[in-house]
Amino acid sequence: MSALLFGLATAAVGLAAVAIGRLFGRRLWRRQRVESGWEDWRRSAAALPLRDRIALYWANSTGRALTDPRLAALAVQRGESGRAIMDASRRRMVWTFAALAVFWAAFAVVGAFELNILQTATYAVLAVASAATPVLLKVDRRWLQRSIDANRDRATGA
Repeated sequence: MSALLFGLATAAVGLAAVAIGRLFGRRLWRRQRVESGWEDWRRSAAALPLRDRIALYWANSTGRALTDPRLAALAVQRGESGRAIMDASRRRMVWTFAALAVFWAAFAVVGAFELNILQTATYAVLAVASAATPVLLKVDRRWLQRSIDANRDRATGA
């Protein structure tokens, strides 16, 4: 099978998978946001200035405590709801990125058979990035937990 036919077939299957995922995923994502408390946090943060919302995001993303104690409780709320979403979708994310890694690796193999170095290298990089994403998500969750703990101490005054 030529690379063009392989690419077209894979693109068609990929588009069908995305369409099905969007159809069923929207309802699931909405339920996860409500159950995790993310919607409550969004309502709480809506009145905050952009500078404070960025500070909350940065604190949760880097695992640090906020210097402003009035925002510490919001950082804990944002962190706990984000952690709940990450925990609920962990298995699905691992399988999704594993499938993407296989998908990109297949394109890399086709490129290697055609001796197309640029295609092989591009898809190999995408395959490695997809395979590494679950590890990076674990690190992100660890930083999020560190931020929750630090900001909880600051919010309670300990």
